[in-house]
Amino acid sequence: MASAIAPGELSGRQREFLCWGPRDAFDDAFTDEAEVHAAWEQHREALLASCPPGRRPWGWRIFDRPEIRWRGYDFERAINWRANVLSLEERATLERQWRGDFFRGRDLKSADVPRELVRRWKAELRRRKEEPAAATAATGSQSV
Repeated sequence: MASAIAPGELSGRQREFLCWGPRDAFDDAFTDEAEVHAAWEQHREALLASCPPGRRPWGWRIFDRPEIRWRGYDFERAINWRANVLSLEERATLERQWRGDFFRGRDLKSADVPRELVRRWKAELRRRKEEPAAATAATGSQSV
């Protein structure tokens, strides 16, 4: 049974429940689903603000955006990026981080990077490599 909490406050266990979901089918952080939903409605903004860029709490996935399929923590940021649910600041932060990882040669398979961005950056690298060759060829033909 959930302990008595002052109105407007969450216990540590209730916060954990709203952020990560129930531990199991017998989780007793809340007395019923209505209480879970009411707590989410009341604490949504603070819980969302506590998330790192691209991440969302369990309550958001269940109550606000259930249509976005949860495929696990390792895919969450890319899924939210594709679903276009990130703020402009979050999107810019993640793209900057992912782009840096790409150009430093990091393994992106485990970095939760959208394939679309990887394809774009690979094309950019190819263009960069082709530009000097084209400039050299043009310079060489002019000096003949």
